[in-house]
Amino acid sequence: MAETSEAVALELLKAIAFAENKALFKGDAGTKPGSRWIMDTYAECLRLTRGAASERANLALVPKGG
Repeated sequence: MAETSEAVALELLKAIAFAENKALFKGDAGTKPGSRWIMDTYAECLRLTRGAASERANLALVPKGG
């Protein structure tokens, strides 16, 4: 079952938060990010995942071998 772009973007946001030592959820280690960081980072993740989904859809339209 394919995940939505939104669900993939959320998982990407969580991975970035972990890598940048941001505590998104209660009990997470790290510093609490501001709402601007969360919104900007999620928006960028969503843009990237929607772009990837669009590229996959475009590739499906290309005839094999050309």
